[in-house]
Amino acid sequence: RFLWITLAETIRVSSNSRTSTFKLHIRAASDLATRKVDPITTFAAVLEENLKNLESLTNELRERKLLNRGHYEPTIAVELHDAREKDEQGAQYDLLVTSPPYGDNVSTVPYGQAAYLPLQWIDLHDIDPSITDDFISTTHEIDYRSLGGSKKNALKDTEDLKEQSPSFRATLAALEQEPRDRSTRVSAFIKDLNKALDAILAMLRRDAYLIWTVGNRRVAQRPVPLDNILTELLGHRGVVPIASIARTIPTKRMA
Repeated sequence: RFLWITLAETIRVSSNSRTSTFKLHIRAASDLATRKVDPITTFAAVLEENLKNLESLTNELRERKLLNRGHYEPTIAVELHDAREKDEQGAQYDLLVTSPPYGDNVSTVPYGQAAYLPLQWIDLHDIDPSITDDFISTTHEIDYRSLGGSKKNALKDTEDLKEQSPSFRATLAALEQEPRDRSTRVSAFIKDLNKALDAILAMLRRDAYLIWTVGNRRVAQRPVPLDNILTELLGHRGVVPIASIARTIPTKRMA
């Protein structure tokens, strides 16, 4: 898996898709005509950098006494799971730390498109046994399966959420004069996010702590206050806000 990660980055910088966007967007013909790429050399360079990072992390874990014979001691379970579906195993936790999408993938960051080319090479079963070729049947399939990916009945199914979140109601009101797909896009995402909240809270014990990192995007040049909408939807379920910390991102650059 360590080598798969290295290969994924090699594919990202070596492919004919532009690296200035997460979307699959072919480079200009003039760029392709003069571009010289050596994937083997690129792989070696990425691998060397990744090994340095791994060594740095290993040393830090060793200093914190979190390694046992060179292995990370605590248990880690990485699972492929739909956030909108409850955990059937009934696990209960004391802490949630999460950074959900800021909107539907297609119109914010299309993670599915960004992953599409590497997933043509990586053994899907090495990621999770439940992944099938259906996940990459098209360049948009993963994004369609993500929060807000399906716009069907989005406006109708979020009518009751206007009462739970005044900020959501105000956002839709501000978008009334814009093309209908703008409000549909916002509603589809909030609909799925709201559904995920029930599944998430079902896995948390009473008095558990929740830490959310969210961003407020713009649709039709109008702000969508996701921080307020999320706070109101959680508050409707009895979750009490403790603190909110804002940060400014001065430039928009690729991760």
